[in-house]
Amino acid sequence: MNPRPKLVLFDFDDVLVDYRHDLRCAHIAEAVGAQSKDVERALFRSGLENRCDRGELELPDYLEALRSQYGLMVPQDVFIAARKAATRARPEMLALCEQVQAQAAAAVFTNNGRWLGQHLAKVAPAVSALLARRIVTSGQLRAIKPEPKAFLLCLQALGFSPASTLFFDDRPENIEGARVIGIDAVVFESPTQVAEVLRARGFDLEFAHAP
Repeated sequence: MNPRPKLVLFDFDDVLVDYRHDLRCAHIAEAVGAQSKDVERALFRSGLENRCDRGELELPDYLEALRSQYGLMVPQDVFIAARKAATRARPEMLALCEQVQAQAAAAVFTNNGRWLGQHLAKVAPAVSALLARRIVTSGQLRAIKPEPKAFLLCLQALGFSPASTLFFDDRPENIEGARVIGIDAVVFESPTQVAEVLRARGFDLEFAHAP
Protein backbone atom coordinates (compact mmCIF):
# COMPACT_ATOMS: atom_id res chain seq x y z
CA MET A 1 0.00 0.00 0.00
CA ASN A 2 1.23 3.51 -0.80
CA PRO A 3 1.88 5.83 2.14
CA ARG A 4 -1.19 7.62 3.45
CA PRO A 5 -1.47 11.11 1.89
CA LYS A 6 -0.22 13.96 4.03
CA LEU A 7 -2.73 16.36 2.48
CA VAL A 8 -6.30 15.79 1.34
CA LEU A 9 -7.36 18.64 -0.90
CA PHE A 10 -11.04 19.28 -1.63
CA ASP A 11 -12.84 21.42 -4.16
CA PHE A 12 -15.42 23.70 -2.55
CA ASP A 13 -18.51 24.11 -4.74
CA ASP A 14 -20.47 20.89 -5.33
CA VAL A 15 -18.03 18.90 -3.20
CA LEU A 16 -18.01 20.37 0.30
CA VAL A 17 -21.08 22.50 -0.37
CA ASP A 18 -24.07 22.66 -2.68
CA TYR A 19 -23.99 25.85 -4.73
CA ARG A 20 -26.72 27.31 -6.96
CA HIS A 21 -26.12 30.20 -9.33
CA ASP A 22 -29.86 30.81 -9.66
CA LEU A 23 -30.33 31.41 -5.93
CA ARG A 24 -27.39 33.79 -5.86
CA CYS A 25 -28.77 35.82 -8.74
CA ALA A 26 -32.28 35.83 -7.29
CA HIS A 27 -31.02 37.12 -3.94
CA ILE A 28 -29.13 40.00 -5.57
CA ALA A 29 -32.03 40.80 -7.89
CA GLU A 30 -34.50 41.04 -5.02
CA ALA A 31 -32.15 43.21 -2.96
CA VAL A 32 -31.43 45.75 -5.71
CA GLY A 33 -34.75 45.70 -7.58
CA ALA A 34 -33.50 44.01 -10.74
CA GLN A 35 -34.43 40.97 -12.80
CA SER A 36 -32.63 37.70 -12.05
CA LYS A 37 -31.82 37.24 -15.73
CA ASP A 38 -30.09 40.62 -15.82
CA VAL A 39 -28.03 39.77 -12.75
CA GLU A 40 -27.11 36.41 -14.24
CA ARG A 41 -25.98 38.09 -17.45
CA ALA A 42 -23.89 40.64 -15.56
CA LEU A 43 -22.19 38.11 -13.29
CA PHE A 44 -21.76 35.03 -15.42
CA ARG A 45 -22.19 35.86 -19.10
CA SER A 46 -20.13 39.04 -19.04
CA GLY A 47 -16.92 37.38 -17.91
CA LEU A 48 -16.75 39.36 -14.66
CA GLU A 49 -17.07 36.29 -12.44
CA ASN A 50 -14.37 34.51 -14.41
CA ARG A 51 -12.07 37.54 -14.22
CA CYS A 52 -12.57 37.63 -10.46
CA ASP A 53 -11.82 33.90 -10.25
CA ARG A 54 -8.60 34.55 -12.15
CA GLY A 55 -7.55 37.30 -9.77
CA GLU A 56 -7.94 40.05 -12.35
CA LEU A 57 -10.62 41.76 -10.24
CA GLU A 58 -10.80 42.17 -6.48
CA LEU A 59 -14.25 42.46 -4.91
CA PRO A 60 -14.42 46.30 -4.96
CA ASP A 61 -13.48 46.25 -8.67
CA TYR A 62 -16.13 43.62 -9.35
CA LEU A 63 -18.83 45.66 -7.64
CA GLU A 64 -17.76 48.81 -9.47
CA ALA A 65 -17.94 46.98 -12.80
CA LEU A 66 -21.48 45.83 -11.99
CA ARG A 67 -22.41 49.45 -11.33
CA SER A 68 -20.65 51.12 -14.25
CA GLN A 69 -21.29 48.48 -16.92
CA TYR A 70 -24.71 47.11 -15.91
CA GLY A 71 -26.26 49.72 -13.63
CA LEU A 72 -26.43 47.29 -10.71
CA MET A 73 -25.75 48.97 -7.38
CA VAL A 74 -24.84 45.93 -5.30
CA PRO A 75 -23.51 46.66 -1.80
CA GLN A 76 -20.74 44.36 -0.61
CA ASP A 77 -22.85 42.93 2.20
CA VAL A 78 -25.62 42.04 -0.27
CA PHE A 79 -23.10 40.40 -2.62
CA ILE A 80 -21.71 38.26 0.20
CA ALA A 81 -25.17 37.46 1.60
CA ALA A 82 -26.25 36.29 -1.85
CA ARG A 83 -23.33 33.85 -2.00
CA LYS A 84 -24.29 32.59 1.45
CA ALA A 85 -27.93 32.12 0.37
CA ALA A 86 -26.74 30.04 -2.58
CA THR A 87 -24.37 27.86 -0.54
CA ARG A 88 -25.28 24.92 1.68
CA ALA A 89 -22.66 22.85 3.48
CA ARG A 90 -22.78 19.08 3.09
CA PRO A 91 -22.66 17.68 6.65
CA GLU A 92 -21.43 14.24 5.56
CA MET A 93 -18.47 15.78 3.75
CA LEU A 94 -17.59 17.99 6.69
CA ALA A 95 -17.70 14.96 8.97
CA LEU A 96 -15.20 13.26 6.68
CA CYS A 97 -12.98 16.36 6.70
CA GLU A 98 -13.00 16.34 10.48
CA GLN A 99 -11.85 12.72 10.56
CA VAL A 100 -9.18 13.37 7.93
CA GLN A 101 -7.79 16.23 10.00
CA ALA A 102 -7.10 13.86 12.87
CA GLN A 103 -4.77 11.89 10.57
CA ALA A 104 -3.48 14.35 7.95
CA ALA A 105 -3.97 17.90 6.73
CA ALA A 106 -7.19 18.89 4.94
CA ALA A 107 -7.54 21.93 2.71
CA VAL A 108 -9.70 23.56 0.05
CA PHE A 109 -8.70 24.67 -3.45
CA THR A 110 -11.50 26.49 -5.24
CA ASN A 111 -11.96 28.47 -8.44
CA ASN A 112 -13.29 31.60 -6.76
CA GLY A 113 -12.17 35.13 -6.17
CA ARG A 114 -9.91 35.99 -3.26
CA TRP A 115 -12.91 37.54 -1.53
CA LEU A 116 -14.50 34.12 -0.89
CA GLY A 117 -11.60 33.04 1.27
CA GLN A 118 -11.64 36.37 3.07
CA HIS A 119 -15.36 36.10 3.83
CA LEU A 120 -15.71 32.33 4.19
CA ALA A 121 -16.94 32.65 7.78
CA LYS A 122 -19.99 34.52 6.46
CA VAL A 123 -20.58 32.41 3.37
CA ALA A 124 -20.06 28.94 4.85
CA PRO A 125 -19.45 29.14 8.60
CA ALA A 126 -19.25 25.37 9.11
CA VAL A 127 -16.57 25.03 6.43
CA SER A 128 -14.71 28.02 7.81
CA ALA A 129 -14.69 26.55 11.30
CA LEU A 130 -12.92 23.44 9.99
CA LEU A 131 -10.74 24.69 7.15
CA ALA A 132 -10.39 28.49 7.22
CA ARG A 133 -6.63 28.32 7.77
CA ARG A 134 -6.22 26.14 4.69
CA ILE A 135 -8.41 27.58 1.94
CA VAL A 136 -6.74 28.56 -1.32
CA THR A 137 -8.62 30.44 -4.03
CA SER A 138 -7.69 30.76 -7.68
CA GLY A 139 -8.08 34.51 -7.27
CA GLN A 140 -5.28 34.76 -4.75
CA LEU A 141 -3.01 32.65 -6.96
CA ARG A 142 -3.99 34.41 -10.21
CA ALA A 143 -4.17 30.93 -11.74
CA ILE A 144 -7.25 28.78 -12.25
CA LYS A 145 -7.99 25.06 -12.34
CA PRO A 146 -7.43 23.00 -14.47
CA GLU A 147 -4.14 24.76 -15.27
CA PRO A 148 -1.31 22.60 -13.85
CA LYS A 149 0.38 25.81 -12.71
CA ALA A 150 -2.57 26.51 -10.43
CA PHE A 151 -2.09 23.21 -8.61
CA LEU A 152 1.64 23.80 -8.22
CA LEU A 153 1.02 27.26 -6.75
CA CYS A 154 -1.68 25.90 -4.46
CA LEU A 155 0.57 23.20 -3.04
CA GLN A 156 3.41 25.69 -2.69
CA ALA A 157 1.11 27.92 -0.63
CA LEU A 158 0.06 24.99 1.55
CA GLY A 159 3.54 23.52 1.90
CA PHE A 160 2.92 20.05 0.44
CA SER A 161 4.20 18.08 -2.54
CA PRO A 162 2.09 16.56 -5.35
CA ALA A 163 3.22 13.06 -4.36
CA SER A 164 1.84 13.50 -0.82
CA THR A 165 -1.54 14.91 -1.93
CA LEU A 166 -4.97 13.38 -2.57
CA PHE A 167 -7.44 15.65 -4.40
CA PHE A 168 -11.21 15.49 -4.93
CA ASP A 169 -13.05 17.62 -7.50
CA ASP A 170 -16.38 17.19 -9.30
CA ARG A 171 -14.99 18.35 -12.67
CA PRO A 172 -13.04 15.76 -14.68
CA GLU A 173 -10.96 18.45 -16.40
CA ASN A 174 -9.69 19.62 -13.01
CA ILE A 175 -8.77 16.06 -12.10
CA GLU A 176 -6.75 15.77 -15.30
CA GLY A 177 -4.95 19.04 -14.55
CA ALA A 178 -4.01 17.79 -11.10
CA ARG A 179 -2.76 14.48 -12.45
CA VAL A 180 -0.41 16.27 -14.85
CA ILE A 181 1.75 17.33 -11.90
CA GLY A 182 1.52 13.97 -10.13
CA ILE A 183 -1.35 14.49 -7.70
CA ASP A 184 -3.48 11.45 -6.82
CA ALA A 185 -6.78 12.93 -8.04
CA VAL A 186 -10.28 11.45 -7.95
CA VAL A 187 -13.52 12.66 -9.54
CA PHE A 188 -16.00 13.33 -6.74
CA GLU A 189 -19.21 11.30 -6.83
CA SER A 190 -20.60 11.12 -3.29
CA PRO A 191 -19.58 11.13 0.38
CA THR A 192 -19.75 7.33 0.36
CA GLN A 193 -17.31 7.16 -2.54
CA VAL A 194 -14.97 9.65 -0.81
CA ALA A 195 -15.01 7.53 2.33
CA GLU A 196 -14.14 4.43 0.29
CA VAL A 197 -11.25 6.22 -1.42
CA LEU A 198 -9.94 7.53 1.90
CA ARG A 199 -10.05 4.06 3.44
CA ALA A 200 -8.23 2.64 0.44
CA ARG A 201 -5.51 5.29 0.98
CA GLY A 202 -5.02 4.24 4.59
CA PHE A 203 -7.37 6.48 6.54
CA ASP A 204 -9.19 5.06 9.54
CA LEU A 205 -12.80 6.20 9.38
CA GLU A 206 -15.13 5.41 12.25
CA PHE A 207 -18.39 5.21 10.37
CA ALA A 208 -19.84 4.76 6.91
CA HIS A 209 -21.82 7.42 5.09
CA ALA A 210 -25.11 7.03 3.32
CA PRO A 211 -25.12 7.80 -0.42
